[in-house]
Amino acid sequence: MHVWLVRLAILFGLLTLAPAFALAAWDDGWDTKTFRTEVEALGTTSVTNFPIPVLVGVELVNLKPNFGESRGGGTRTHEGLDIVAPQGTPFASPTDAVITSSGNGSDSGLYIRTAVPGGETFVYMHLSKIADGIAPGVVVKRGDIIGFVGNTGNASGGGAHLHFEIRKNGAQNPYPRLTSTFSAEEREKGLLQAAERGGGAVASATTNTPATKTDVATAAAEITAATNAALAHASIAFGETNDKIFTLQNFLIANSAGEASAKLKNNGATGYFGPLTVAALREYQRTAGLEQSGVVDSSTYIKVFASSATPTPLPSVEPASAASTTTATKASFTRNLEVGVEGDDVMALQQFLNTHGFEVAAEGPGSRGQETTRFGALTRAAVVRYQQANSIAPAIGYFGPKTRVHVSTLASR
Repeated sequence: MHVWLVRLAILFGLLTLAPAFALAAWDDGWDTKTFRTEVEALGTTSVTNFPIPVLVGVELVNLKPNFGESRGGGTRTHEGLDIVAPQGTPFASPTDAVITSSGNGSDSGLYIRTAVPGGETFVYMHLSKIADGIAPGVVVKRGDIIGFVGNTGNASGGGAHLHFEIRKNGAQNPYPRLTSTFSAEEREKGLLQAAERGGGAVASATTNTPATKTDVATAAAEITAATNAALAHASIAFGETNDKIFTLQNFLIANSAGEASAKLKNNGATGYFGPLTVAALREYQRTAGLEQSGVVDSSTYIKVFASSATPTPLPSVEPASAASTTTATKASFTRNLEVGVEGDDVMALQQFLNTHGFEVAAEGPGSRGQETTRFGALTRAAVVRYQQANSIAPAIGYFGPKTRVHVSTLASR
């Protein structure tokens, strides 16, 4: 009899704990039992697509997929998406959520974890500040300001950015699900809220308490300008191709001496940041008394671009990504296309988008008459707009079967 009583007690205990175990799994193994009612109220249906969390200054074309990239010298992979934005830029929860934890970690720096609908966890790291009033147990709505962009933790010394993770049974790639930005109304409300919640970047552009719409417009303009500068700085990186890199290479050819710079001179400025440019940059940094990183950090950026003339435009033919624009617009699309894919069908897709009102780029590579063979962020953003206009779901910029059929039908006419 004693044995059966013990067994019944164990069974009762397991049944009692089962809901708690299920709830804990919601937050990727983190404890949400304390906020059970609030978390369960979020519902079990995931939000498939949502806006970029950074409130202003960052558009879809600015996003660079970096989930899964090597980190720590190859010891780990990147489990989130880094979104470049100026120090202090406010960010908002892109869905309804419950704050489950916040704090300061040695690697993460200031961080916030939230439970969101569908049993997922959104994590935000390297913050400069957690918004006033944001703490475990607080329920927030889409568009509510929860923190401010920074470079704390193991991002210290680097450029400010928001590290954004999605977790459910491990890390998930956020990039395909960021398909929009907050509306003008949401941005205005968010900037007013940011000023109230301790936002330095917003407060510096506001003079009244409470902030007025004029203050908000000023703050938005200043943050957007700072974001553009930060993005321009971040774009001068290994593997990128743009006119800033073309200017950098011309500067190194003219101002550096050494084996690498001589090779760069013989090769000529191409606008592509490859191993040769890294080596030549290190040579220059050594002679200029800078850290020999081969990276365009803030000190190097000032040295190079403060003394450089207006950037010289890139040659009309881009290395690797550009090709002849004689490919016919009428094309049969037989494979799925996504960021990183190259081929003539990518060029045909860009031509189709440009001629049907979904401009890939206003000028330069990807623009009408300068379509390229590489599927990048600009192409993805144009596909998102096409999908949204034609009610193709999910509108995430993936050129899959549904979108292929839709485009092929129009392109064949």
